[in-house]
Amino acid sequence: MEAYRQRWRMKIIAMMLLHRRFKLVDEARDEADQRIHRFWERPILQTRRTHGNWEHLIQELRLYDHETYFNFMRMTPQTFEEILSLVGSQLIKQTTNFREPICVKARLSLTIRYLATEDFLKSIALAFRIGAATASKIIRETCRTI
Repeated sequence: MEAYRQRWRMKIIAMMLLHRRFKLVDEARDEADQRIHRFWERPILQTRRTHGNWEHLIQELRLYDHETYFNFMRMTPQTFEEILSLVGSQLIKQTTNFREPICVKARLSLTIRYLATEDFLKSIALAFRIGAATASKIIRETCRTI
């Protein structure tokens, strides 16, 4: 009878140890499954309002060098404004508590620059200081609107 109890205790202890081991393995697996987000927006892209193509280069070309503006955008500033007046109201995005939307003029100039050149989407997106996925979405929405 004593040997029976001893074996029973050993089985219970073994089951408890196995249960604990499986629980630790599951916890480790859960931790590995959780993605680590480094940042909401890349730091280089956070400087869009101060260093982006729209905020500096295109604005300066518009004001001071129409020839280079035409070479860069493949249209005059007046043509850009005409297109903007036609589609601008349909491209407006709502401001939220989380972030300010990319302005309509920047959206349109990004799309025109992409369509006017054979440059890669990623390089244009970086020049405008926005993510490539965001640039792709903006271009699709703007082309659909036009």
